[in-house]
Amino acid sequence: MQLLDQAVWGLYNEFATQVYYYSSWYDLNGDGIDEAVVHLVSPDACGTGGCNMYVYQWDKLSLRYQLISKTVGTSQPIYAASTKTNGWNDLIALRSGGGYPPSFMLLSFDYNNTPYPLSNGQALSYPYSLSNGQALSYPLSSEIVQSSILLMDSVGLYTNGSRKITR
Repeated sequence: MQLLDQAVWGLYNEFATQVYYYSSWYDLNGDGIDEAVVHLVSPDACGTGGCNMYVYQWDKLSLRYQLISKTVGTSQPIYAASTKTNGWNDLIALRSGGGYPPSFMLLSFDYNNTPYPLSNGQALSYPYSLSNGQALSYPLSSEIVQSSILLMDSVGLYTNGSRKITR
């Protein structure tokens, strides 16, 4: 858990003193090593349209988590879908707030989804914005039946179920 904490701290400047996040591990690419799906719920990572979701992959060479994807404006629940794109499970995230009616968005791991180059040179990513996903029905129907839930919101935002890290 400390290595994931370090990776999450890498997103913040030296002035941040605490961060809250939910995390789940799931083998999204079928390589036998679980990726970390992180949903930040800190004031710096959330707005009226939701919070930031990050996907980290364990790098066996550097022995640390590498950021491979950032998606803004997501809400929980977040699911790993049974469908795959380019060998990676699609993700399903709730879009609500920010003037949007509640809807679930299917996020595919594809080329040129990210607006910025990733440090590991990866050209594949989940979409940076939910607007680049595919809208699914709300509430979810049979699309989710064969999917795995990764993160589910708790009642006590910033406390219950989330991990608080401080420096």
